[in-house]
Amino acid sequence: MAKLHKGTSPGSTVGLNLKLPLFLGGADPTISVSENTGVTRGFIGCVAELTVNDRKYDLINDAIESVNIVDCGERRLCEREPCKNNGICEDLPGPDYRCLCPSTHTGKLCEIKINICLTNSPCQNGSPCSITNDGYRCDCILGFAGDHCDQGLY
Repeated sequence: MAKLHKGTSPGSTVGLNLKLPLFLGGADPTISVSENTGVTRGFIGCVAELTVNDRKYDLINDAIESVNIVDCGERRLCEREPCKNNGICEDLPGPDYRCLCPSTHTGKLCEIKINICLTNSPCQNGSPCSITNDGYRCDCILGFAGDHCDQGLY
């Protein structure tokens, strides 16, 4: 199984200047790259996906121009570990995949936290529900007690 590698470019630059088109894997041959960048050669390897500020780019359809593009040879998209929040990736034919999300999350990548107070209404007798770090809490109205405010005190 191939291992996902994340990395950075050499040099001391912080941030990304997109005043010019982004060249992924190399540089525009018509523009000289400053020696201060620390870049001495182009990228060698396979770029399977690109995400900038949580926006995922389609490397084929979003490209303005491409040169020397070949298939990465990847057939199991789950090798990229796309599922978030402890979701389990399941390979499908295509190549395609789906994420099996824990009960606390939903979405294609299990990226959306489920608000159990809205989906399950666990608090009884008109008591308000509050989300906490480890789940939810029922704030029982006067006259009721218990984890779900389902026990009458009188």
